[in-house]
Amino acid sequence: MSKVHWIAWSSCDHEGDSESYSACGVGNGNREGDEWDGARFASEVTCKRCLAHLKKRDAAILKSREAIASEHANDQPY
Repeated sequence: MSKVHWIAWSSCDHEGDSESYSACGVGNGNREGDEWDGARFASEVTCKRCLAHLKKRDAAILKSREAIASEHANDQPY
């Protein structure tokens, strides 16, 4: 079974040609050639490098949400 990567970026031009890159660099000319399995849902990802990127992303999102919440903790309701 091949690894399933996180699709970090994808694009399609007006001629129907598409490009996709994974979080770990597959599809970007870095590894594994042109054919690779990708997922849009984190629960489907099996590539350890992509999972590490997702973990970092989730931690950054949580930190950002906590900062916004603490910034507005003392706001008065209208």
